[in-house]
Formats: sequence, structure tokens, C-alpha cells
Amino acid sequence: MTDYFMQHKMLTFKHRFSIDDANGAPVYYVETKPVALVQQAKMTDLAGREVALVKEKPLKLFGSAFNVYFAGRLAMTVTQNIKLRRTIDLTGTDWSVQGTWPPGIYDVLDPVGQVQAHVATGLANMTDVYSIQTAPGAPDAQVLALVVAIDAILSPPMTLTLSDWIKNWS
Repeated sequence: MTDYFMQHKMLTFKHRFSIDDANGAPVYYVETKPVALVQQAKMTDLAGREVALVKEKPLKLFGSAFNVYFAGRLAMTVTQNIKLRRTIDLTGTDWSVQGTWPPGIYDVLDPVGQVQAHVATGLANMTDVYSIQTAPGAPDAQVLALVVAIDAILSPPMTLTLSDWIKNWS
């Protein structure tokens, strides 16, 4: 298994944080815009090349949804459904997410039920903290981009967006 750690402050104007390996060395950076029409987060490698783009589907009234793009192509859509209990659904991929919110412990499963990643989340000093363990052979960048999308869904907005304004003030 490969261990990654991600943490970001919840209330800040500068939204750039790293995804670190088990030794604390940055592997990817995630950057959001402070003001945007829709929430989006760009995941880059250490050289600044875009690895993934996580972009909100605007004006979704019940729950939230984010598209995840790799090389400009839609790879998956991550949707929060609020029913009797909160669930995360994926389309465009054969993965599934199973877990509980809160406390935010979940697994990413492949089509035969094998765990591709185990994720545990927490909150410390107004900072979201994630521990992510990926299985050997798992596509780490895709797993980490999925975690960024789920974080955007489950956490307060990274940026104040038009759709947030409409949801909160209408």
C-alpha cells in the first residue's frame, strides 16, 4: 500500500495545498480559485503540469456533483445523494465508494469489490485532514483526484460560487 496525506485549511483565501507521501514530501498540489462561478480544483504535479481538474456541476439543487477530468477528458462524475443517509455515487467509472459520513471513513472499490483505496478523514484546528492508502497497482492519481472531489462535496465550499449563493440566499 502507498500512503498519502492531504490537509487544507477550511477558511482561507489562498487555497493551495499539497498531497504528501508517507515521508511528508509533496507529490501533487491542489489549487482552487478564491472566487469562481463554479467550484473547481486543479491537481498538478510538482512541475506544475495539470494532472486532473475537479469541477462542480453548477446549479444542482439537491446534493452536489463534481466532474473529474484527466487530460481534458471527463473521467467520472462524483455525486452526493441525500436520502435517508448520505451516499457518494460515481458515474463514468466502474468504481464505487462505500463508507460513512460522518465520520468520513470510506473505501474506493473496483468492480469485483477489491479495495483500491482506504480513506480516513478528520478535522483538526479548522483543517480537513485526510489519510489515504492506495492498494498496490491502483491508479494513484485517479484515486487522489476522487478524494479531492469527495472533499469538495463533503466540506464547506472551497470558494464562494454562484451556485452556493443561489442555494444559500434564494
